[in-house]
Amino acid sequence: MNTSQHEHALLGKLCSQFRKQAPITKGAVKDLIIFHTHRRIFIDRHGLSHGMGNAIYQKIQNNNHLIHFTPNELRTVRRVLCENSVLSYHTLWNNPFDGDYDYPEFRDNRLQRVVTKRYEEIISNLEELQNMRTPWPFYLDTEGGYQNFPNGTNVALISIYNARDHEVLLLRVHELSRDEFGEVKRIINSMARRFVTFGNEDDVIVGPLANMQLEYGNDGRLRQPRTLRAHAEDIQFNLRKCETMSNWASAELREDQLQYAAMDSIICHAQLAYTYSLTHPSHYSQLCPQQLTTTLRAYTFSATFSLTHPSHSS
Repeated sequence: MNTSQHEHALLGKLCSQFRKQAPITKGAVKDLIIFHTHRRIFIDRHGLSHGMGNAIYQKIQNNNHLIHFTPNELRTVRRVLCENSVLSYHTLWNNPFDGDYDYPEFRDNRLQRVVTKRYEEIISNLEELQNMRTPWPFYLDTEGGYQNFPNGTNVALISIYNARDHEVLLLRVHELSRDEFGEVKRIINSMARRFVTFGNEDDVIVGPLANMQLEYGNDGRLRQPRTLRAHAEDIQFNLRKCETMSNWASAELREDQLQYAAMDSIICHAQLAYTYSLTHPSHYSQLCPQQLTTTLRAYTFSATFSLTHPSHSS
């Protein structure tokens, strides 16, 4: 991607988000700016073109009700985009912009997270799942990057929720080689019928047990696909989707990113358990794949779902 393409990509991604009037975290906006301005400021050394820098800044300023930058933070963003300030770039880089996410499920270690990017550890974790005896399925979700990685895809992170142990694996795969990523896929696909996804995850898994985005009406017809957030609302869970534009290949993931990625896979378990009123995980084994795939549909529940309630997720 050349410098002009970086400018247009940054503006395009921001416009896409703002057009939907969808909230976005400061950290995600920072990630976009850092990624798409780095070459201009440090390699070309002449920064963004004046007109494009101003256009991008105006978009951010006009939609700050979706981001909530403080006046000082906005000034830093303006100096990066409009004045090509190296000092302000470093100020922006060093600001963690964390703390927008605070799911109570992650307090007091009620839900465990395991984050790794070492190939040997990734394989070891997957092999442990492969040998695990549990009546629950595993729930898989991915996060993509701004570009393709050495693994041959744009998949930067694989999130897998193990409901038996209340544990989320966050596997950072963006630095894996094609062969290493191929082995990760091989292990996952060797137990594909134990996985549930939300939407197609074809870069990682083929033929999972169920795709929960597929909903069928009482007439047997496929419904218009809905978002994961809409599904979460069915069980009265406020799933925040403000990190979609984040850089999932950054050196260190922010706490907000970790909570975002983990909860996407966890909420699939929450809805499955509530949809079928599963009071014990062994009840899951009574559902055949066809029944799960073809009859899963939205319900509205009067009680708020507790992701760690022993009667649903033990």
